Amino acid sequence: MKTLRAGTITAVVLAGLTIAGPASAAAVGTAQVLNRTQIKFSAAANRVNYVTITRSGNTVTIDDRVTIKPGAGCKQVSGDKTRVRCTTSGAPTGGAIHTYDENDTVVNQSDLSLWIRAGSGSNKIIGGPRGENLFGGSGNDTIYGNGGNDYIYPDGGVNVIRGGIGDDDLRGGPSTDYIYGDSGNDRIDPGAGNDVVRGGTGDDMFDEATGRDVLYGDEGSDSFNQGGWNGTAREVIHGGPGSDAVEYMARSRAVAADADGQSGDDGQAGEGDSIGTDVEGLRGGNGNDWLAGNASANWLDGGEGNDTLHGLGDDDYLVGGDGNDRLFGGDGNDNLTADFGNDHLSGGAGRDTVSYGDRLVRVVADLDGQSGDDGSSGEKDSIGSDVENLSGGWADDVLTGNGGANVINGSSGADVIRGGGGNDELHADDGSKTGVDKVYGEAGDDALYGGGFETYNRYTLDGGDGADSCRHEYSLGTGEFLNCE
Repeated sequence: MKTLRAGTITAVVLAGLTIAGPASAAAVGTAQVLNRTQIKFSAAANRVNYVTITRSGNTVTIDDRVTIKPGAGCKQVSGDKTRVRCTTSGAPTGGAIHTYDENDTVVNQSDLSLWIRAGSGSNKIIGGPRGENLFGGSGNDTIYGNGGNDYIYPDGGVNVIRGGIGDDDLRGGPSTDYIYGDSGNDRIDPGAGNDVVRGGTGDDMFDEATGRDVLYGDEGSDSFNQGGWNGTAREVIHGGPGSDAVEYMARSRAVAADADGQSGDDGQAGEGDSIGTDVEGLRGGNGNDWLAGNASANWLDGGEGNDTLHGLGDDDYLVGGDGNDRLFGGDGNDNLTADFGNDHLSGGAGRDTVSYGDRLVRVVADLDGQSGDDGSSGEKDSIGSDVENLSGGWADDVLTGNGGANVINGSSGADVIRGGGGNDELHADDGSKTGVDKVYGEAGDDALYGGGFETYNRYTLDGGDGADSCRHEYSLGTGEFLNCE
């Protein structure tokens, strides 16, 4: 038996099993054992079949309402021409079931992982407790995965799909489908029709679709991938409980999106998506994007391009990405990440932080509100005076506060930190093997912290004016205290 990865789901491929097409369909069903441990069943054509599969030990029983002709390894049950028992030479490892042109039903009541393919009628497929591959036909099918990590694809028709328990891979067809992920972390691709999709419980991933769909993440932290195409899908997206995100990261054109719940105002020009207020995260693509949150705590990632991000209410996390970006925290205690590029970083109301935490090169930054004097060499970031806190990166940074109460973290490297006026909290953090962290409280009643997680950490804490406190914050490193109360 071989296994393939279908997205995040393992699809079972039964070696040597082939499912006969309509040209070889018969007026009776046929059952046989193949490869010693696998079952193959082809239902009768031009008959309404109701097929049930059960197992006891090495014996698999196939029960239908239509006559079944037993093949190799199978025997008809005495007095019942619609039921056969197939005995494998070892523990059964799976099987393949196929129906044809009527409105058929297949129910797997065994613990086998089956490959079930329905025909052209309007069919019903009910899977078992193991992961299975369930395929509808051209009719209006109803498919239930039940337990296990299932792969379900309905093909044509108006279909109802339920993943059941497990991490399922669910695909819509070209027509209208109703898709329910149920429990588990599911991957759902609605397909080309105008579908209604509910993720259910778990952290679900909604893939790019080309229809005009209504998507509900339901419970869990769900992601909605809007893909890279440039059409006018006009999707309606509801995140539900949990931390949910809508992603346009494969887009090359500019995207304008917000989580305000207004109808038809999101996506590329003319796209007309509608993102609900129960979505917390937005991610842009390669264009010059405009992203805005709402009154909740949001995270916004502009991606590449010259992006504009507005956090609005609550405590937001904003990442501009590559490009010359403009980040506005709005209300709340926001965290603004300064990536490479000529960025404008404004905190707004609340106690906000600008972070250079990923930088491997030296950063010189202050909170004086002057334009173009912050960042790495030649970067020319502008940090607004409405930002209260500042974090450095991995190199030897120079970080300076303002007249307010600031929190400044040097992070790694031999940093120079100056609090300025106000009652500041200043952290030297880890330091370096070759340098010394230097922390100056200056005016105000400041709290200075030195030390790190390595014995080589060295630091000097100078409280300056005011009633200052100096402390050895971590267990390792050596320091010098000056002008400390």
